[in-house]
Amino acid sequence: MRQHLLMYAFAVVVWLAYVSFRMLSVPAADRNPNPAAFVYCLVLVGALPGALGYLLLFKALPWAGRLLRRSS
Repeated sequence: MRQHLLMYAFAVVVWLAYVSFRMLSVPAADRNPNPAAFVYCLVLVGALPGALGYLLLFKALPWAGRLLRRSS
């Protein structure tokens, strides 16, 4: 399980790097001049899906598996 967690963490870091690169590659004239907009978008598009995926894959699914195993 530890290897899956490390692989997932690496995938999330790669995703955040890709989202950052794509947002920074927009021409300066088309960007929002507020730096908080970059951080907000990075959290909303980059970090939130990674965090929700972690909760689903490594917390909710094992908990549901234990719950189902206990009930049978």
